[in-house]
Parts: sequence; C-alpha cells; structure tokens
Amino acid sequence: MKNSIVRAAGLQIRNQRIRDAVLNGVPKTGPPTLRSRWARSRYVSPEGINEAFSLAKEIVDKEAANHKSAAGEVEKELKSATGEEQRAELAKNLEHHLVKSEFHNPEVRFNFMVKDSVDLNEPIYRYLSRTEWAAKEMLILMQRLEQHHVIPDTMPTLDPRAQVDVQFVTPTMSSFEPGSFLSNEVCERRPRISIQEFEPIAKDSLYSVVIVNPDVPDLENDSFKTLLHYAAVNIRISNDAPEVDFAQATELADYLPPHPEKNAPAQRFCVWVFRQPARVEGAEISREGFDIRQFAGANNLEAVGAHMWRVRYDLTTDFIRAKYGLGPGSVYFRARTAKPEEALLHVRHRQKWEKFVETPSK
Repeated sequence: MKNSIVRAAGLQIRNQRIRDAVLNGVPKTGPPTLRSRWARSRYVSPEGINEAFSLAKEIVDKEAANHKSAAGEVEKELKSATGEEQRAELAKNLEHHLVKSEFHNPEVRFNFMVKDSVDLNEPIYRYLSRTEWAAKEMLILMQRLEQHHVIPDTMPTLDPRAQVDVQFVTPTMSSFEPGSFLSNEVCERRPRISIQEFEPIAKDSLYSVVIVNPDVPDLENDSFKTLLHYAAVNIRISNDAPEVDFAQATELADYLPPHPEKNAPAQRFCVWVFRQPARVEGAEISREGFDIRQFAGANNLEAVGAHMWRVRYDLTTDFIRAKYGLGPGSVYFRARTAKPEEALLHVRHRQKWEKFVETPSK
C-alpha cells in the first residue's frame, strides 16, 4: 500500500525492509523483525489483516491530513500573535494538532515500541514518552519522595514535569529507582544526570541541579541539619540531548561524596532540578546548614524534577573518608551517656581510623 502522506524522516522507520512490511503487509518470507529463519517460516498472518490494515490506514491518513491542515492555520496565527497569553495558547493548540496528526501513525508506534529513532524534537514522541513515564516511573518517584519525607523536608512540593535520571560511573552504568540504597563507594564520584523535558525547550532555557543531604546529625540542637553536596546552575539541555554537560555549567559547590557516620540512621541524598527564569550569577554558598528553599526562592527557581538515593555506613565509608580527607567521623549510640565503656569504643574507633589512614596502599 502506498504511503499517501509525506512525513519527516524522524517519523519513519529507518529499516526499509521493516518499513515495507509494516506499510505494505508481511512478505512471503515472513516478518523481517523475526531473526530466526525457522520462526519466519512458521509465521502465518491472520486472515484478512492486510485488507483491514489498508482500510484503517486510509482513515488514519485522512485524519492526519485534517490535523496537519489545522496545524498550518494555527502556525500562521502564531506568527502574527503578539500577546504572551495568546501565543502560549496558540502554541499549545499547535502542539495538540501535531500530536493528533501522528497519534495513529504505525511507523511512529513501531519506532516508539522498539525505542528506535525516537526524536524527542517531534511532539508525538514527547507525548508518548510523557504518557509512558506518567503511568509508572512518575508515580514511583512521587511515592518515594513522600514516603521518605523528601517532601516536605527539603522542598514543600513538586509538580513533576521532567524525568530526571541519575547514573553513577560503574561497570553496569545502570539507572536505579528513587530511594534505592547504594554503596558509598558507588557514589564516590559525581553522577551523570539527564533531564528529559516533555515540553518544547527554548534555546535560552537554563536549569539548576542541587544535591542535598538533610540527615546530618546536629548534636547541639538534638536534630538534623542539611548539607549541600553539589550545586550547579546555568545548565543548558535540549529535547534530544537531555544529559547535563557539567563542564559548560556554573558550579557553585563541587561534588562531595557521601560519608555517613557509623550507627547513624540512613541518609537521604536528594537531587532537585530547577528551571531558571534568568542566568544565576556565581556566588559563594555555605555547605553546612544549606537552606534549599531559601536558595530556590532567592533565585526564583521552579522545581520541575527530582530523584533520590539512600546510603548507610558500610565497609567502604572509611576508605572514602581517608581518600577525600573527611576525617574519621563519629560513632553514635542509641542514647548519649557518659559510660566509660562507650567512651572506650570511641577511642578504639579513632585508633582504628588512624591505623587505616597510615597503612600504605599496596
């Protein structure tokens, strides 16, 4: 069957053999998506499916042509519009028609299913990606942020509009679910972070990334305080290049690896992504007692995404502390007392630390 609508290359299946099979029916040799010759030879198409597909494709193409025509009219209005509210409404309407024009396109559906040639500059792919993300991953994110009290301990709330992916440099380089426990050694170096927006990103858009730990023991006030572990502003991303290039950003605080205290509760490391209304000038900020809400308010930052992980004291913590000169740390107990045996444990811990630091590496 001939494809009656000319579409952009990003909306087409790149493999010509698969594209012909999708649009014109499965060849006698079997579906090209099946790698096994035996599986292809055993495949039998449902009776009448090619005829039904041809009729359905005609309806889909007719509907797509109507929406493309409507999109063209809206685009003309958008060029002549002057008011910000009017332009925003027209841009939203234009996006709607562009999505509807490709919503039932079998090539788009195939590309998105196999995650092949998915160009997120195209509105339809952004729409499908957001729908898939909102159905599962966004729900998990919000559940973990509320379950572990990241909201409201760090920021008061979040209207998630961007998918934030965090990966540490490990042999697997795999993503992890928000709230996962990670080894301190795994978190030793700054993670790779990607920010996937599902709305069109303007060329002058800027973002900020802040990583905080709100679980640092504060013995003087018998509470906890927040420690800033990383802050970068003036980050540029695009829809098709979501990974953050920290080399091009302005770092306000370099990355400080997790180094929890022994016997202290699990610590939450909260990654917040903000959208900036304007460029943020570099300024000195204090790590100790960092107030992320005050920082966001002072710079008019809008939270659009988040992520988190957790750590405990483990066998690699002393190694991290020694490597980065963070000191031996403290040992905490269920109740603070002046019992001699507990003081002796503190001494033994420090002696163990000093021996660990002085031991030459082999």
